[in-house]
Amino acid sequence: TGRQSSQPVEPVVPDIEADLLEFSEAKTGGKRGDGPDVKGEILSNLEPVQVPEAGEGQPEV
Repeated sequence: TGRQSSQPVEPVVPDIEADLLEFSEAKTGGKRGDGPDVKGEILSNLEPVQVPEAGEGQPEV
């Protein structure tokens, strides 16, 4: 069964989202729970979000 060796090898493309997730987990402690560096946990909330101007969008309750 030499079919696998005859197929072209796909280039390895880095998974940026996985890298970012891994990076954020390393910075904040991720799934390991609250570590000694709880200050890093706050930084995970600074993701850019679109804030609608006054009167736009639905109010969140």
